[in-house]
Amino acid sequence: MIYFYSDPHFFHENIIRLAQRPFSSEEEMNHTLINNYNAVVGDDDEVYFLGDIAFNRRKIKKGLLTVKNVNNVLKRLKGRKYLVAGNHDDWWINDPGLDGRIFAWIRQRHVMEYKGKSLIMLHDPAPYITDQDTGEPPHMFLGCDEILIYGHVHDSIVADIPHPSFCACVEQTCYRPVSVAEIFDRCGV
Repeated sequence: MIYFYSDPHFFHENIIRLAQRPFSSEEEMNHTLINNYNAVVGDDDEVYFLGDIAFNRRKIKKGLLTVKNVNNVLKRLKGRKYLVAGNHDDWWINDPGLDGRIFAWIRQRHVMEYKGKSLIMLHDPAPYITDQDTGEPPHMFLGCDEILIYGHVHDSIVADIPHPSFCACVEQTCYRPVSVAEIFDRCGV
């Protein structure tokens, strides 16, 4: 099976408040995210991560959150993993300590053909929506056989997101990966 997973923000205690996540602590959030993920994904499944895997600015600055911590969490997650990097991933994907065996590849954008559709994966849907501040129209548009799969927005609703599209942020998917079949069903394709 193919799954999509975005914005877990492992180790990011502030995301609990910022995204109104139902966890009492960073430890509870990390534990629940790992358990929910592994309850869905099997060892032979493919998982496309759409960014913002781990973050905590304060802990990174103090050296309390390192690429070793990220490696340890990612090694606990089942499946063959691919990463479309997010805006909070640079600090660890560029670290020489990243275990290169964890992800088959790391990219900024990926397009995959599946059942006659082009699945466009990126972290931030901004190129496909009107700029909220300037009113500038989108730079990119979906074709008739394309589906946009994205993250970044957490629990926000994007008003002019093109159809068909799917937000794979954990806040939108009950804190678990979502299958390509479920995305097709929700998008009505």
